[in-house]
Amino acid sequence: MGNQAQPIDLQLIHGNKNRRTKAEIEKRKKAEEALKAAKDKLKPPTWLDKLAKKEFKYIVDQMSELDVLNNLDVHALAMYCDAYSNYVEITKLINETGLARRVVVDYTEDNEPIYELVMDKEAILRKKQFYDQVRQLGIQFGFTPSARAKMALAQAKAEIEKEDDDFEDV
Repeated sequence: MGNQAQPIDLQLIHGNKNRRTKAEIEKRKKAEEALKAAKDKLKPPTWLDKLAKKEFKYIVDQMSELDVLNNLDVHALAMYCDAYSNYVEITKLINETGLARRVVVDYTEDNEPIYELVMDKEAILRKKQFYDQVRQLGIQFGFTPSARAKMALAQAKAEIEKEDDDFEDV
């Protein structure tokens, strides 16, 4: 399976590994600009719960200066926020009830239940699934420190290359 297509600006941030010429880069930028989506509908979908909507608005606000989100990202961002909200809820539930739960294993002669503590594997599994979703989507959006550091390093490298190109013209 090949690499996923990336916007030219993102490719340049990662160092122009494909060695595109200035003409190819300019052509690609124009083509991408023509396909750029609007940003007027960056609002949380109604199906998100309160916490997910709050997270959605927070992210849109924080990412607005980066100019990377547009209307086409609403559903992917909503999925991230939904997974985030579910992760928080399952974590709260585990914190309240603990990782073990009481299960009736037998009854006494007086018909009183006999309990045994068992590990709540389902809650642990669900928490891990939500964590994996949040992590995977968060990386795609650049929400982790390592993803941002990688982008910043590549962007600095691209700026140095651009400065070098500018000096070649002199």
